[in-house]
Parts: sequence; C-alpha cells; structure tokens
Amino acid sequence: MDLKTLKLELLERIANLDDEARLLALKRLLDGPPTYALPNDHLSVVREGEVPYLKLEDRMYAADEVLKLIDDLLKATLLVVPADGKLNEEKGR
Repeated sequence: MDLKTLKLELLERIANLDDEARLLALKRLLDGPPTYALPNDHLSVVREGEVPYLKLEDRMYAADEVLKLIDDLLKATLLVVPADGKLNEEKGR
C-alpha cells in the first residue's frame, strides 16, 4: 500500500468515527510531540538490583539450612514431594 492510499484510508476511517473520546485521543496524539515511546501505563515494572537466583557461594551452609532452602524452593514452585522424600525414583531397578 502506498502512502497516498494509506492516508486516504485513514481519512475515511476518521470521517466515519462517531466516538468523541477516540477523536479527542487521536487529536492529542497528532498534537503531541513526535515520539514512539510507550505511555507509562503500558510499561511493566522491573525490579532492579535483585538477583533472580540464590547466591550460595557467599558463605558455608549447614545441612539444616540447605534442607530449609530446598524446602522453600519446592514450596515456591509448588512441587509436591512424596512422604518418603525421594524424587524421580524409577521402579524396577
């Protein structure tokens, strides 16, 4: 589609609009500065400075601390652990 055809199509669509809110929004868009940035309400919040993974190499951990870390991670991922505590055990071996 060439530029002239695109402009004509847009003008026709604008002429057929009866929604005042949309027409005002279009006017604000055309009157505003030429920018391609997203409005703030379309942006997502990104947490800065947080590491998404546990950093275990900072210190030594006792066995009970490791078990608690693993238990917390399993609860956070909603993984169900059998009562015997054995995961992925293949039968028949």
